[in-house]
Amino acid sequence: MRTRRARPSSVRPSATAPAGCSWPVGSAPGSFTWGGPAKGIVVDTSLLGSAVWTLGPDLAYTTLAGEQMPMAADEQISPLVHQYRTADGRWVSLMMIDEGRYWEQACRALGLDDLIARFPDPTSRRAGWPVIHERINAVITTLDHTELDAKLRAQGCIFSFFATPTEVVADPAVVENGYLMAHPEHPDVRLAAAPVQFDDELPSARRAGPALGQHSREVLTELGYGEADILRLLDDKVIAEP
Repeated sequence: MRTRRARPSSVRPSATAPAGCSWPVGSAPGSFTWGGPAKGIVVDTSLLGSAVWTLGPDLAYTTLAGEQMPMAADEQISPLVHQYRTADGRWVSLMMIDEGRYWEQACRALGLDDLIARFPDPTSRRAGWPVIHERINAVITTLDHTELDAKLRAQGCIFSFFATPTEVVADPAVVENGYLMAHPEHPDVRLAAAPVQFDDELPSARRAGPALGQHSREVLTELGYGEADILRLLDDKVIAEP
């Protein structure tokens, strides 16, 4: 995610771990259908669906407020594992974790060949991170995202542009795969679905959560409470009803 006001945060968890967990979680109940002969069914999950599920609260907020939930900026690390803003306001994340392997490629992509000889080893680069970051940022802020995309791809760099929450909720892959469900009582609100699907059936929220005290009377009646007892509990505010 990105914001217009601050650098994107790296605090949010990635989708890889939730997606990995969703496979066994989905496979266990999905191995056989219930109420009949054992029969395997299709279990479907994806990194995108897991990412939507992981960021569910943020995306629900976006569908209500029409903008991204405020996020805190993260701390600076290697300039090759960092977020930068392009001339046209798009955020890009460089993800070259193996700095030594991609150092020369990144410098050439951004026209910073002089930095290759100036910072040739990990020790010198670590000491020069502030300078390197400043130089990289100075170049990226002069390029729009299309220009930057072409330069980084030409040198085989690893990077990704951030999508806004409004872009995610409108993403055809998110919409057509049912990763955001319509709220049963608020049609404009979208809720993140669990990242596992069965037999190619799109998930749906069939009913909203119960209101406070909605089932108090029903539960107490099943437990043997009489009408007088229930009314007394209501009067004493021990229980509530909608």
